[in-house]
Amino acid sequence: AMAPLTGRSGELATITRAIERARGGEAQTVALVGEPGIGKSRLAAEAAAEATRAGCFVLWGRAWEAGGAPAYWPWRQLAATLPRDRIAGLWSGPGAATDPEQARFELFDGVAQTVAEHARKAPLLCIFDDLHAADVPSLELVGFATRHLRTSPVVWLVTWRDAEGSHARVRDQLSRIAREATVHRLGGLDEAASNALIESGFAGA
Repeated sequence: AMAPLTGRSGELATITRAIERARGGEAQTVALVGEPGIGKSRLAAEAAAEATRAGCFVLWGRAWEAGGAPAYWPWRQLAATLPRDRIAGLWSGPGAATDPEQARFELFDGVAQTVAEHARKAPLLCIFDDLHAADVPSLELVGFATRHLRTSPVVWLVTWRDAEGSHARVRDQLSRIAREATVHRLGGLDEAASNALIESGFAGA
């Protein structure tokens, strides 16, 4: 078991509340934003454990920072954790539409419908980690899904680094996602929390 998370109770409480509201049919988006090593992924893992205890199904997708990943990589990962993955076929075929805009809409709609269908069986926590490294279409699909599934029991938990280094189009998409989300900017832990970490012996870990 992980040591309890020190100094992040506010963020965890937000996520717990988001899960409760989503259960009631009001989808939620929570963004954790901060510099590398500040604990975004750790907090997401803690949220996943919390959601599982609360009877949610947890899906993970992580952007690949080293480059060369296929389009929609975070979504492909998320889809791979879905039971009976209907989404797999969506990435490969261009679909019936020859018009690229229409083909893209069909893809987005197909993904959103599949997520909604799974959310009817159990509330979902969909975690997207390191979105500053995602491709623009993946981010557009996050925006589409959060807007189109407002009444589904889904919590979208997304993390990214403060994105000065990111491509302008990536920054633009992240700021759109942020406008619809509860955003936590994770600073360094304050002194009391740091001392508690040192006393718990966790600092050496």
